[in-house]
Amino acid sequence: MAAKKRTTTGRTKSQLQPKVCQRAPRKTPDFDHVVEVTKRLLQEKGDPRLRIEDIMAETGIAKSSLYAKFGDRDGLVAAALARQFQEIVTESLDGLRYVVDRSSTPAELERMLGVVLKMTLSDPRDVQRMTRIAVLANSIGEPQFRARLEEAQTTLTDGIVHIIATGAAKGLVTPRYEIRTIANFIQAYTLGRVLVSFDSNRLPGEVDEWARLVGDLVGLMLFPDGTAEKHQKN
Repeated sequence: MAAKKRTTTGRTKSQLQPKVCQRAPRKTPDFDHVVEVTKRLLQEKGDPRLRIEDIMAETGIAKSSLYAKFGDRDGLVAAALARQFQEIVTESLDGLRYVVDRSSTPAELERMLGVVLKMTLSDPRDVQRMTRIAVLANSIGEPQFRARLEEAQTTLTDGIVHIIATGAAKGLVTPRYEIRTIANFIQAYTLGRVLVSFDSNRLPGEVDEWARLVGDLVGLMLFPDGTAEKHQKN
């Protein structure tokens, strides 16, 4: 039997062949999870302290995959903020839609709107309002991000317009002003609570007074002829 040809090192050619390593199958990045984690970390740390390394460590995503999908850190932050904004929009519409769908008389609708108004004045809502304003502020100088927020904001306003129009068609409200103007005012008074939260001289009963004032204004816009009161007496 012929001996195997050996190299100068004394090893056979077969021993010199490079070993082929089996790669583990690549895992498709879960970008939805990445955005959710980024959103949570933004709430916990704030934008200035958010590090890409923290997101990578928690999600296992490679930096190359992250940058290929979102462009850069700012793109990822924008995606997380846009989702957060959209969630606020969805929650707001669901609450108002529920109230109108469940009301059968103007008086009932007015009472339920009063309950919703009180809920919007709770402390957790202050955080949500601040978050919404922070998201809007992040769109300065970012036209693409602003376009995404405009789309979400327009969806919210369109939704409120539709809900008010539905209430009018059911005979529950009689809008005194253009419905879109009313829809924008409702959102404006909600965001206005952010300023109140920075008033260190607020009176103890300020929340109830605010609720009464807004209730009167909303009543003027939606029940200008006292429809709800008349219906209630009948």
